Amino acid sequence: MGGPSCMTFSPSGEHLLVIGGDPHHTMLIFQWSRAELVADRRVHSEEVYTAQFNPYNPRTVVTSGKNMIKFWDVDCSDPKPKIIGKNGIIGKRGRIQRMSCVHFFSKDGAVTGTESGDLYFWRGSVLTFVVHGVHEGGVTCVVGSGAGAGAGGKPRATSHAEGGMITSGADGVVCLWSAVVLFPTRHDTTRKTKSARARARAEPAAPAKKR
Repeated sequence: MGGPSCMTFSPSGEHLLVIGGDPHHTMLIFQWSRAELVADRRVHSEEVYTAQFNPYNPRTVVTSGKNMIKFWDVDCSDPKPKIIGKNGIIGKRGRIQRMSCVHFFSKDGAVTGTESGDLYFWRGSVLTFVVHGVHEGGVTCVVGSGAGAGAGGKPRATSHAEGGMITSGADGVVCLWSAVVLFPTRHDTTRKTKSARARARAEPAAPAKKR
């Protein structure tokens, strides 16, 4: 049994959610100021890479990982929080695969990064839209570009486009996304490395010295 795979605070900061390293990758919710475990629920037999509360809807949690994604209703208002989960519905738009990161952009809207380099956009627990081939070798991170939830769950934006986001991939590319236009500005962080590799392939190796 390994240690926890991920942790996140609830939007109020009162509860700490931990994904355990047990075979069921159990979700544990602590009232951390009292060091008290107040709820737990089995998540999945597959590895869980990330767990996030939705800042626009504090009762929503998404867990994703190796060939799995689940959407949870977590009611932390009770002394004993209630946890209800359901699997993501992918349908024919995509395929089940590794999903290592998630970002929320509304009360019922989320986007996950996949190992195929696609972005999956979700409405509730249903996959509604796919942007193909965003990155080569998988999407490694999705974060908001300064947008988030302010007081009362109302969105606030502090930089870039309102509701924009940033993605990065195993290809070393960073994409800046507008909230409206799904055409990213790409920043290739591997340009020098790729050039060096190209030169190395173009230049023949020196012949071995005869002994």
